[in-house]
Amino acid sequence: MFDDSNDLLHDSDRGREDQVQFAQYATQLMLRQHRIFVFIVYIYRNLARLARWDRVGCIVTKSFNFKDNPEMLLNFVYRVIQMSGAEQGYDTTAILATAEEVAKLEAFKPMNKLARKHTEEILDNRTYYPIYKVLCPDARKPQLNSYFIGKHCAATYSPTGRATKGYVAFAEETGLTRHGEITRLSFMKDYWRPAHDNGRTELEICKMLEDARVQNVPTVIAGGDVAAQRTATQRYLARRLLLERQHVRLVFAQVARALDDEYSNSSVMIQVVYSALRAHKEAWDAGILYRDISANNIMRVIDQDVEDDSLVPVKAILNDWDLARHKDDLGNDATQAGCVGTWEFMSAISLQYPLKPNDLADDLESFIHVVTYLGFRFHYHNYTKIPFGKPLSLPELALQNGTNERLTEHLHNHYYQKWECKGGVYSGGEHKKSSNSSGTPPLIFDSRRVSPTLITLVNELYRLLEVHYSAIDFPALDKYASSAIDDEADSKLPETVQIIPRELSQPRKRLPALPLRPKPAPAQDLSAPKVLNNHGYILQVFEDAVNGIGGTCLLDATQDQFYCLPQRTCQAPSGLAGSGSSRTSLDSGDRYSKKPRTSSDPGSTPNSQVPEGGRIDVEHG
Repeated sequence: MFDDSNDLLHDSDRGREDQVQFAQYATQLMLRQHRIFVFIVYIYRNLARLARWDRVGCIVTKSFNFKDNPEMLLNFVYRVIQMSGAEQGYDTTAILATAEEVAKLEAFKPMNKLARKHTEEILDNRTYYPIYKVLCPDARKPQLNSYFIGKHCAATYSPTGRATKGYVAFAEETGLTRHGEITRLSFMKDYWRPAHDNGRTELEICKMLEDARVQNVPTVIAGGDVAAQRTATQRYLARRLLLERQHVRLVFAQVARALDDEYSNSSVMIQVVYSALRAHKEAWDAGILYRDISANNIMRVIDQDVEDDSLVPVKAILNDWDLARHKDDLGNDATQAGCVGTWEFMSAISLQYPLKPNDLADDLESFIHVVTYLGFRFHYHNYTKIPFGKPLSLPELALQNGTNERLTEHLHNHYYQKWECKGGVYSGGEHKKSSNSSGTPPLIFDSRRVSPTLITLVNELYRLLEVHYSAIDFPALDKYASSAIDDEADSKLPETVQIIPRELSQPRKRLPALPLRPKPAPAQDLSAPKVLNNHGYILQVFEDAVNGIGGTCLLDATQDQFYCLPQRTCQAPSGLAGSGSSRTSLDSGDRYSKKPRTSSDPGSTPNSQVPEGGRIDVEHG
């Protein structure tokens, strides 16, 4: 608004479009530059407002007439020109690299083709993403390590929230970690954590994992909180709705690609998920609960010592531990209001009862949803439209997927269904809960074109869900529910939900009993053990699948079936600050991927529409 009313935001279609455009400008400035905050002047005819954006929000002045009072605008511009870089909002810990330093990167020729591609992208994008030198404190020794970064390989397209950016970083000095990894190319994670956090920081969690010798987790080699770089917007709020954020940089030894990048066969996917599951168990045994299982956080490590790492044994890590909690810290956070996670992979219980804190069963169920989600995306099933045996060009793939309304509708119902509840939280998961309770997978694989190992694995995993859900006392969970704001959306399955009849799903065998553990009890026996309350059963199912992988693997993966799907699949929980939140109901749009983008990756073209999902982290709100 630019009139004398007390309203700030213009509540109309045009007004909202302009607000989005304004936020996009701030996003791009903070995405492309190393900034703590950014000043913007918003001009409407002869009126103006001054604005200051940081990772909590935007502070704006009252409007003023710069035609009648030009000294107000000119004085502001003059003062900005006279400011130092830090006062203008630049991050002074990132320094432009010298020509000699850039020459070192130009001379570096990594053996691995993906690592080589990352290095080339840093050099090829110098015009719009200059190469910077960043100093980070070593994680173990009292020294500063130098890293060179260029264009990010992954980022969050939001001006507020965690605002995570990922870089492949070139180390000025080569070194070895305690586990022997070479650190010449590493991964730098740059983000803004809630400063109020009463739990361990991600750096502390990673050190605990390393000290406990947990396998298949990232090795932190440098980083921590960046000086005194914190947000300021929260100071100007009448009520404490948003919390202060602290700038963080962490450097990890491993460069990896996310599991939701394309892969050639289901055997790779199964092995990578199994490795992450093993890491999760070892971390849990060390007293740490992960709390954010997703396809984006389960990663395949790039082996920098070989040309093509697809020809060597699979190495995987469970990455991104910033939402993890030690068992001693669970429930200690006074701001905790519910569970955390990435919406499409969260357990049905977490979605149905949004005030319930995370527990081990929620994480283990999320592993099952990762496998199913990837099944929808990269394997032949009853919703697939991609023809068999004929690779499509990107325009052809976009056209084929863009008309797949059945898949769009089914994904929306199973993964993205939501409604707003009282208290600023969201609920959903009716379709997922029905599928879990019946033990019926939400898709039917094409048995002619999909590995029988994957088909059996999914069936056995849903057998686990059926047994586990039969032992849940749902009335006891009512205290964690929240009433829907829209009564019509409350607790009813939409008419478009499609539950696959049990008799149409693939045949299943009985779940074998685990040594020294009770057998799964019959359905509806509330005294039965909940089989996802420990890792035993789900690990056994995955071990059977891994052992069933033969020497010759069926190339059973399709091209990306989510590439250019219609818009509806992008519906993720929106929060108090907007739609598409990825970490909290207040972290709008905070989703990011740590994988290298490929030509067929969702997001590689401006027209692609993929399920963005949303991490919900109410305790960090």
